[in-house]
Amino acid sequence: PSTIFSTIKKLPILSNLKNHLQQAIKDYNNRPHDVLKGLTPTEVLNGKLPVQVSFANAIANGFSIFFIPFITHYITAKIVKSI
Repeated sequence: PSTIFSTIKKLPILSNLKNHLQQAIKDYNNRPHDVLKGLTPTEVLNGKLPVQVSFANAIANGFSIFFIPFITHYITAKIVKSI
């Protein structure tokens, strides 16, 4: 999703600026935020409460799925290279 900060475009007319800002706000409000424990601002506005435990579990699962295999591969490559 594009944001006002990551997409800098020339906006020659006011309607383009208005459309761009509306899209940036929509993207921001529908993207999960760490401070909201993985919820979107729209979800919180609609009454959903952040659950610390499930957010922590999601972060831990992401860590074990992506980071641990990477480190294992890196260490294995270093050992094989040194042999």
